[in-house]
Amino acid sequence: MLRVRNLNACVGGTDADRVHILRNISFDVSSNEIVGMLGESGAGKSMAARAIMGLTPSAVKISYDELVTSDVKISMIFQHPTMALNPVFTIGEQMMETLLLHKLADNKTNARKAATTLLAEMGIDYPAERLNSYPHQLSGGMNQRVMIALALAASPRLLLADEPTTALDVIIQAQIIKLLMDLRYKRKLAMLFISHNIALVERIADRVIVMTAGEIVEVIDKERLARGDVRHPYTKALKECVPSLAKRGEPLATIAGRMAKNTADYANRCIFCERCPNAMDRCRREKPVLADGVACFAC
Repeated sequence: MLRVRNLNACVGGTDADRVHILRNISFDVSSNEIVGMLGESGAGKSMAARAIMGLTPSAVKISYDELVTSDVKISMIFQHPTMALNPVFTIGEQMMETLLLHKLADNKTNARKAATTLLAEMGIDYPAERLNSYPHQLSGGMNQRVMIALALAASPRLLLADEPTTALDVIIQAQIIKLLMDLRYKRKLAMLFISHNIALVERIADRVIVMTAGEIVEVIDKERLARGDVRHPYTKALKECVPSLAKRGEPLATIAGRMAKNTADYANRCIFCERCPNAMDRCRREKPVLADGVACFAC
C-alpha cells in the first residue's frame, strides 16, 4: 500500500546549519494494516505524514529514494480539527466543496445528500441539521468526526491519522478510536496512526514504528510492545514513563536530557547516545543501522 525508502526532510541551506527533521527513514504499510508511529513531540512523526502527502512547508527540503503508494488514494486526518476546519464556513459548505472539487458529486444538491450520508456514517446525530453549523458550534469530538468524514469522502484505501484524539477527553477518545476501527473493517482501510500515547498505539496498531529526533530506532509488533518485550533503550524509556497504579506514590519517570537536534554532528553517531544509559564509545563515533527491527549496538 505504501513503500517509503530513505525519506529525508531538512531545513537550512549549508551542511553546517542543516537540521534533519527526518533522516533516512524507511517503512512499509501493507493492505488492511494499521502501522503505529510512536515518539515524543518533535520526533518527526507528523512531518513524515505531511511529506507523504506533499504538504510540507516550502522551507523544508524533501528527498527520498522511493515513495510509492501503489496508485491508491490517500487521505489525512489532522491533529487539531477545530483549527483544520475553516471557522467562517459551515460544515456543509466545507464538505460540499470537497465533494464537488473531487468530482464525487455533480451538483450541490447531490453533494449535500452525500455530506449528510457521510456525517450519519460517522455517528453524528441529526446530520442534515449539523451541516448548517459552524465549527465553533460543535464539540471537539464532533469536529473530529467531520474531519474523518472529509478524509473518507474520496474513498481512500490509505488513511494517515495524525494524533486524531490528542485534544479529546478519554471518553470521546475511545469513541473516535472505535469509529476508526469500525471504518477500517467496513472500508478495508490501511492506516498510519501517529501518536505519542503508547496505550493507544498498543490498542489500535498491528505494528509500531518508534521514532526519536527524526530517526526510526525500533520496529516492533504491538503484542511485544504491550508486554514490555522491547529492545531499544528509547522504547524502554517510553514504556517506563507510562504511569500505572502499580507505581502509585512513586515520582513520574522521565527520559533524561533533551531530544537531540539532528545536525551533521549525528551523521556518524547514534541520535540517542547522549540520553542513553547503555551508550558505548562506538555509539558516539558510528551510527547504528536499523537491522532486525532495532537500531542499537547495545541491543
